[in-house]
Amino acid sequence: MIEGQRNCVQIIVEEVRVGIERHSGSLLSLAPLTGLRNLTELSVDQAHRLDDPASLGSFTRLTSLEFGNGSLGSDKSVVLPDLEWVRPLKELRTLALPGTRIVDPDLSPLLDLPRLEQLRLPLPRQFRKQVFDLAETSKVFANVATQYEDLDTWRTSMGS
Repeated sequence: MIEGQRNCVQIIVEEVRVGIERHSGSLLSLAPLTGLRNLTELSVDQAHRLDDPASLGSFTRLTSLEFGNGSLGSDKSVVLPDLEWVRPLKELRTLALPGTRIVDPDLSPLLDLPRLEQLRLPLPRQFRKQVFDLAETSKVFANVATQYEDLDTWRTSMGS
């Protein structure tokens, strides 16, 4: 790819990111992005009204995905029925799901991501046992288990 084409692609992707941010909260569908087959990074914030979060699984070249509601001061969660949609994302290295509520607490689909290095999940009590069990064989889950321990330490220091 020549330098001019690379800059054009970068500008288009930047415009997509900016377009999503400008319309955050009113984003209804990821369908307009599905033609971007080479998309490697995607950040979707305040995706409360998104019609089908499972469509994220069609972006198979993603290496980094942040999806949810990471807005400070907002207590509104983005509801994800499950994590089955992550299975096709074999190139994913970073996955962040801030401000999400995952209805089905099965975290095993994340084990199908061989390149996953960084994982940020909500830390509800319902995930705790599973995270610690998976931490025995997964470095990524060992890091999440450490986050639970840090949260416990903080809660104890706050007297709650």
